[in-house]
Amino acid sequence: MKIKNMLSEKSTNWKIWYAIFPFLSMLVASFFVSFLSGINGVAQLSPLLQFIIMAVFSLGCVTLISKKFPTSMDLGFDTKTLSKRNVIIILSVFVITHLSFFFLSKISGITTDAKAEFTNTGFGNNSFSDLILIISTVIFAPIFEEIVYRGIMLRSIHDGMLKHFPKSKSIFGLPAITAITITAIAFILPHVANLSINVMTLAYFITSAGFSVVYLLTGSMVAAMVSHSLQSAYAFSNLLIYGHGDYKLSPIIYLISFGAPVIVFVIGEVIRKLYNKFKL
Repeated sequence: MKIKNMLSEKSTNWKIWYAIFPFLSMLVASFFVSFLSGINGVAQLSPLLQFIIMAVFSLGCVTLISKKFPTSMDLGFDTKTLSKRNVIIILSVFVITHLSFFFLSKISGITTDAKAEFTNTGFGNNSFSDLILIISTVIFAPIFEEIVYRGIMLRSIHDGMLKHFPKSKSIFGLPAITAITITAIAFILPHVANLSINVMTLAYFITSAGFSVVYLLTGSMVAAMVSHSLQSAYAFSNLLIYGHGDYKLSPIIYLISFGAPVIVFVIGEVIRKLYNKFKL
């Protein structure tokens, strides 16, 4: 299997500075979520709204500046998802990143309390809150965050730099490495409260880098979404199994968590086919 940067074959005309839009989207989403959290009945929806606002704002800015909505090629919805090569890449990245997490935890000596993590994550309040949280983390986050971080941020940096370094088309070239690094740093910001260099920040950096590698090697946005969902499903399924204690979770929560990669794949394929149907 060739390690080939598939994005370099279908470069956009986007500028490097388009990458600022996802950064701004974090601020805008944070502001709106803080405002809406004070409204009765809306606070529980804030995790869902945050991801939607980030994606809509970022896509809106690119559309406004470039004077056209991102095409299927721009975002990577033009590529077949489940080729043998793509499946191998997704599974390989999953294994490598989790081996990295294992060694990081061993080196640091950090152990996690599943029950405490279950509560800290936000589970255990009520069934509706649990449902919104699991949908947000294992379905909405993989879909909307990948559009923001990989589809817009990484794409802008990679393609913008490729114009200045046209011979650096490799996955190990300067455009790809720079895009992976900056996107990983941006990915850390909304996920880690303490931005000091520790095991958690390194874990999120590695996670984001893994998703970016999937996107670059496959050229497929749906593949990146599935890769993200696979990571989230694994993490949250473990949390639900070992951390719930005496709290009874609805079977629907487990079903969504375990089946998230399939659900995300189906949604991604629907988006891809809609793009093709309307020839965007």
